[in-house]
Amino acid sequence: MKTAPLIFLCILASIGGWKLGTRRPDLPAGSHRSSPELVSSAVATSEIAEAIEGSSAELEQTARNWAYKNPRKFLAWLSASDPIPDRSVTTAFFTSWVTENPDAAFNAVLDLPPKFPQFYLNNVRAAMLYALLNVDAMAAFAWVGQIQDYTILQNQAADWDWPESEASKLAEALTNLPRGNATDMLILQFARRFAERDFESARKWALGLSPAKREWALSPVLREWAKRDLPAALEYLQNTAPSSIRQGLGAVVLQAYARRDPIAALEWVDTHHGVPGASRLVLDTWMLADSNSVTDFVQSIDDPQRKGAVTH
Repeated sequence: MKTAPLIFLCILASIGGWKLGTRRPDLPAGSHRSSPELVSSAVATSEIAEAIEGSSAELEQTARNWAYKNPRKFLAWLSASDPIPDRSVTTAFFTSWVTENPDAAFNAVLDLPPKFPQFYLNNVRAAMLYALLNVDAMAAFAWVGQIQDYTILQNQAADWDWPESEASKLAEALTNLPRGNATDMLILQFARRFAERDFESARKWALGLSPAKREWALSPVLREWAKRDLPAALEYLQNTAPSSIRQGLGAVVLQAYARRDPIAALEWVDTHHGVPGASRLVLDTWMLADSNSVTDFVQSIDDPQRKGAVTH
């Protein structure tokens, strides 16, 4: 791993007049403010540069220590570093700082100079949001709208374990969050755990969301619904769900049906339409559990037209 050399001793020996705090409302999220003057004293730079030498684990721990000790000095070193440190070091620093001062940390990461690659920053910001979610979800939500276009949450939020007592508050807050990648991932993961803990409340909440958000929430809700009451889930899918939900999420219910009773699932598909590739989906799901039975079933169909409809 590349480490930053002691060349940083030549950084201007004056403390920058950078103001940490709330983002200026006149600037769009993610824009790079001009001349924040992130510089530190030569003494501080030397101290960090010497401390940053070591193994990967040592570097990350050093970054965490500075997040609590004096984040502005470490930020000055980070901004001036050339080459930039490994992403794990930057992530360790910001995920520690964000739990202490979310506004300052998010403002700072949004203002890092352009030499930090976008993919590098995407992952740092996603890790920050996830770290804050597990400490103060409402504080994390306050920043979601400003970092939507940069965030790659995906599997990180899968471990988000919020207190059950906060379900209603979090559901309302997610309902009002602006659309974007981060919001979609948060809704998906919140709905998954919400449906497991309080299915009826989760179902009611998901069905009441705006169309774009509803699809993200209904994916885990329909999966849980099919487990608990498959006939009711099928009835919703066929008779109540908008076509976009039926086409986009019908597979969730059909897979559950196929795992329980593949022959009945195929019969249902014969008389209910609207789920693309439904027969093939049922067969593929069945194949994973019992490939021999699938082969026997297909070979038992004498009608070529019927066989073609089932297998395509």
